[in-house]
Amino acid sequence: TYVMKLKKIFNAIDDDRSGTITINELKSHLEDPRMHALFESFGLSTDDVWTLFKLLDMNTDSVISLDELVNGCLRLKGGAKGLD
Repeated sequence: TYVMKLKKIFNAIDDDRSGTITINELKSHLEDPRMHALFESFGLSTDDVWTLFKLLDMNTDSVISLDELVNGCLRLKGGAKGLD
């Protein structure tokens, strides 16, 4: 399922296994084909990494939790792209 794919992506990006993703962890995985597919599914390029990070970081604590990733991606996939 889509959520299971997101969990796999999250686990691949969470290099330090902290349970959260930092902007640096996200940036370090931009060459991963799964990341390209994720960005493209939202109509974004990997150049928009900071924009995507801010959209997913719902509580603005500068890290993305698994819940934030899943909920944010589901929200964005549903067409909420024009939030900026």
